[in-house]
Amino acid sequence: MKVELKKFKPHQDLSEETLCFSAHIWIDGKPAGHVRNRGHGGSHDYDFTDPETRRTFETHARKITGEAFDPMDDLIDRLIQGLEEVSIVKANIRKGFLVTVLIQKGPYDINGKTFYKDEYYVGIPHVKHVEALAKKHRADQYRVVS
Repeated sequence: MKVELKKFKPHQDLSEETLCFSAHIWIDGKPAGHVRNRGHGGSHDYDFTDPETRRTFETHARKITGEAFDPMDDLIDRLIQGLEEVSIVKANIRKGFLVTVLIQKGPYDINGKTFYKDEYYVGIPHVKHVEALAKKHRADQYRVVS
């Protein structure tokens, strides 16, 4: 299952205890709902297209994050972190810096433990190359480490 956030809009001026934002949730290339946080310290608010989509998303989030308490919020937070890191990459590239990218493949379940395979790539010159690298290696997640 591929989960994406589209039309992500952070609202720093309204953020108090947590990030205030709104975004569209897409699952496997199709719109699945909306997520938002009012920035007052509570959990995210979700509006899914139907209850089955919500159950499927929650099950997937629990599997990916391993979080029992609030897996959907944890997965959304990870996606937001990825979006923020891509914007940092774009800014560094505009400034002429080279970046190091961590590609994580997995999760792999071995003897009841979850593992990720980490690979580092140094000197990626353009954000499109970062995204292409992640796609080429079928990475479940990637992030810039410097």
